[in-house]
Amino acid sequence: MAREFTGAVRLTRYVVRHAEDPLSFFEQAVPDDPRPRAAIDAAAAAVVSPG
Repeated sequence: MAREFTGAVRLTRYVVRHAEDPLSFFEQAVPDDPRPRAAIDAAAAAVVSPG
């Protein structure tokens, strides 16, 4: 169980890190849509303090 959780945390960190790269392009194209930034921020927060 702990190994699966560790893998999920590592995967989430990877996804957050790489999702931030193209996010600026999306925010320039659709500046009034906060959902992608909010989703990335929520995922990052969950990794820092799960539960």
